[in-house]
Amino acid sequence: MVHPRSVRSGLRWTGGRGTVGLWLWVAGAHAQALTLEVSGLKAGGTVRAGVYADADAWLSDDGAVVSCAAAVEAGRATCELVLPGPGRYGVALCRDLDGDGTFDKNLLGLPH
Repeated sequence: MVHPRSVRSGLRWTGGRGTVGLWLWVAGAHAQALTLEVSGLKAGGTVRAGVYADADAWLSDDGAVVSCAAAVEAGRATCELVLPGPGRYGVALCRDLDGDGTFDKNLLGLPH
C-alpha cells in the first residue's frame, strides 16, 4: 500500500469519453503498491490501466512500466499494481465497454 504521505497526485481528463490520465509522484526507497479502484460503472466490460514513467512512452503499446486489466463487477473494477520504485508516473485508465480487448472508435476515429 502506498503511504499517503509518500504520494502526491492529481487527476485530469486526457481526452475521449472514458479515458482518464492521472499523475503521481512517489517517494520512498522501495517499490510501492498502487491500488486503482473505479466505481459507479454499468455492468460488463473491462477497465484497463497503464503506468508510464516517460512522457515519450505515454500511451504507446509497449511504453507502460506496469499494466493491468480488471473486469467490471457490481459496478466496480480494481487494479493492483506494483510501481518499480520512487519517481514520477503517469497513469492512464480506459474502459473497454464490450471487453473484447480493442479500443472501439467511431467513423472519425475517436473512441466511443
